Amino acid sequence: MSKSLDNINEQAIEDVINKLQNFEETVVKNEESDIEPEELNEEQTKSEEQENLVLFSDLGLDEDVLRAIKDLGFETPSPIQERSIGPLLDGHDILGQAQTGTGKTAAFGLPLLSRVDRKATHTQILILAPTRELAIQVAEACQSFAKYIPHFNVLPIYGGASYEVQVKALNKGAQVVVGTPGRVMDMIKRGKLKLDKLSSLVLDEADEMLRMGFIEDVEWIIEQCPEDRQIALFSATMPDVIKRVAKQYLNSPIEVKIASKTTTATTVRQRYWLVSGLHKIDALTRLLEVEPYDALIIFTRTKTEAEELTNRLLARGHSCEALHGDIPQKIREKTIERLKMVN
Repeated sequence: MSKSLDNINEQAIEDVINKLQNFEETVVKNEESDIEPEELNEEQTKSEEQENLVLFSDLGLDEDVLRAIKDLGFETPSPIQERSIGPLLDGHDILGQAQTGTGKTAAFGLPLLSRVDRKATHTQILILAPTRELAIQVAEACQSFAKYIPHFNVLPIYGGASYEVQVKALNKGAQVVVGTPGRVMDMIKRGKLKLDKLSSLVLDEADEMLRMGFIEDVEWIIEQCPEDRQIALFSATMPDVIKRVAKQYLNSPIEVKIASKTTTATTVRQRYWLVSGLHKIDALTRLLEVEPYDALIIFTRTKTEAEELTNRLLARGHSCEALHGDIPQKIREKTIERLKMVN
């Protein structure tokens, strides 16, 4: 009886092996038969994409602006740029919705700079940003886009920096002013920033300005602008208050909405490690010891936690600095510059 069972088991095993081999052969044949169509489809798609490829040079931008973006290595616009540049060049209002990091600064910066009156030194473009850091970043981008425009000046104005220095720069003339709502509002009330000849107003990261409580200041600033000014409103989300502002102040805006395919860039690798609060510093220290890196940004929930973590990492031999709202602006800027310089 035992011998009979053994024979049955051996035969069953052979049958299973034969079936698996037949299945593998079938899969291989199917894969081989599908290779050519897939490759043809990929080549056909690439060919179609190349034929439909839009370049910055196709969008009607100023030649000096095109020279600058060529120096920066940009050739093809992102979706938000491709759909916004034309309408802004034509003088239309824009209501744009796209995630942070999709190229919104160039989407409004390139066309508006292309329309700057080079013979005039008064403020022609005002860009409102929710934070000092973003205002500085946008101003630097505009300066790089306009590097070949003669006698061009862009001025970032924000709280925490010298008021007198900013007033002197305004008196000299700046065609583009980039600022936070509070400082811009203050400069207008004191008569230092004049908007009577303003041609374009940009509201960048409008939902962030709403979240930070600036929306009433933003509306006040809009009301100080000429009635015929052009407005470009960009926001990652469209809460009801932002929709109301757009409906009230924008003139027949062209809506540009770029769907977010992913919440983060495909080049970003995401990992997580579940650690209890008591062991977080040990886990973080271990990561810093074994992971290769040039520079790191570590986010904490509060300013106090940022200071505490900085001190604990310094005690363990790591070079780090805290960065939060209670630190003076000049020190924050130096910290950011040091972070940028790390290669």
